[in-house]
Amino acid sequence: MLPLVLAALILLVILYHIRPPPRHPLPPGPKPLPLLGNIAHLPPRNTPDYLHWLKLKDYGPLTSLRILGTTLIVIHDAAMAVDLLDRMAGVASDRPQMVFAQDLCGMGRFLVLRNWDVAARRQRRFMNQQLGPRAVAAQYRRVQESEVLKLLVRILHEPENAMEHFKTQVCCSHSWGFKTRGTTNTTRMNSFSTSVILKITYGYTVESARPDPLIGLIGQAQDNFAHVLDSPWWLVQVLPSLARLPSSLPGMAFLKTAQRYKGFIDAVIDVPYQFATRQMDKTAAPPTYVSETLHQALQGAEFKSGYDLAYMESVVKESAASIYGAGAETTPCNLAIFVLAMLQYPQVQQRAQQEIDSVIGPHRLPTADDQSSLPYTNAIVKETLRWFPVIPSAAVHVTTSEIVYKGYSIPKGAYLLPMIWWFTHDPSVHRNPAHFDPERFLPPRHEPDPAKVVFGYGRRKCPGIHLSQASLFLSVACILATSKISKAVDSQGRELEAELKARPGLVCHPEPFPYAISPRSASHIDLIRKTAAEQPWHQSDAAEIEKDLAMRPA
Repeated sequence: MLPLVLAALILLVILYHIRPPPRHPLPPGPKPLPLLGNIAHLPPRNTPDYLHWLKLKDYGPLTSLRILGTTLIVIHDAAMAVDLLDRMAGVASDRPQMVFAQDLCGMGRFLVLRNWDVAARRQRRFMNQQLGPRAVAAQYRRVQESEVLKLLVRILHEPENAMEHFKTQVCCSHSWGFKTRGTTNTTRMNSFSTSVILKITYGYTVESARPDPLIGLIGQAQDNFAHVLDSPWWLVQVLPSLARLPSSLPGMAFLKTAQRYKGFIDAVIDVPYQFATRQMDKTAAPPTYVSETLHQALQGAEFKSGYDLAYMESVVKESAASIYGAGAETTPCNLAIFVLAMLQYPQVQQRAQQEIDSVIGPHRLPTADDQSSLPYTNAIVKETLRWFPVIPSAAVHVTTSEIVYKGYSIPKGAYLLPMIWWFTHDPSVHRNPAHFDPERFLPPRHEPDPAKVVFGYGRRKCPGIHLSQASLFLSVACILATSKISKAVDSQGRELEAELKARPGLVCHPEPFPYAISPRSASHIDLIRKTAAEQPWHQSDAAEIEKDLAMRPA
């Protein structure tokens, strides 16, 4: 294996030195090593990437590195990010070629990793049409309000586990015919964000009394996704022909891993889609992303002009799976950041509750219709997004042709990495950026809305931005209306401090921190119970998914 590695490195060096000299210089950056370039300047393991890339800011708003023949441009200026990623989106919207992740594991079917091909454009168009602000208001708002109410009920019954109701939690073992990495198999508890997304996308009602099989399946696929992105797998990346060798050869075990991971990806895309299409045959089935998008696709000119049904279905179901992947992690992380902020800034919580009490009153919960009447609460949502953007360094864009920008050459195939965290903490834009201060978004300050940067850029901007913002506002407003967030205490009655510490990853989850959540009063308990009793509660669809999974090959 070592000779293959050396041969690959020598080939890269030769190609690097025989290429024609650029007409314009690269942006400044740290001095590269003779053969390996700036490989020594990559982020160390167990350190959030954004903290490492911030150290390069002193080179200027654009910093370049050369890593095994690839140019990486780190962007530390928000206006330049708009220029390069929004205004030049036509040549700056591709993704890196990742042989292991995209091809061998099948993860290139998700829009987040898919190269900007024809299918990606169609997926994006479907998402924009179905998840735009009008569509959210008309079709999905009541689903969000119903799921937020379920969240309040869970917090009321298990306040000590409130954080687990926000996020995906490993809780027990089931395999559903699929072997998981490690010695134990895992499934996930129902959580607020997963409930909302699965209901809107597929019309699927999650299991509330036990671990849900679909959440377990998707959760394992997400673990695999994170494992792949956290590992370089660089040898097959440099020598793609290795993928054609037998997996039984020494050093080829990664092919078996890829085959196993691909099985999860195929199931995640196919199983909930099949469930959703069965629901379309029912007379009283509410509209879902799948039903509306499939109807639109089959009525469109592309289908009528010759595209077959199988192809259009593949585009629809892959876009549906991409919706879940985009929102299942970020919303729980944002809610965790919100709770942490309320612990550190109790005066913010008190002011928001005064606003809600004044506008909403004691007899109902906030709804999406109240957003414009709750400016301070809405500002808390914006400040949560700004204070700690949970994707602090966005997924890289790749150029499809050379860009000459401000006298610098950004070559074809360069990776563009916008530093979202710095954009939301630039003191020239946001005063006292380390301070959680919702008033920065109110008159007279009117600081820029962080949504313009934290949801990405150009054709890679999060297509579910309006869905995410609506869910976050409803969650924050209803939690503030009914609950008191306070510091946890130890056995001696001493308050425990909560600190913001980020875990490494594309989505930076906060490290666990102590907290306490309790009802604001007995009347607020009654309000939650009364409102819940008035809501129609739907039976879980878990049994159907279990049957589908049992029929798939192990």
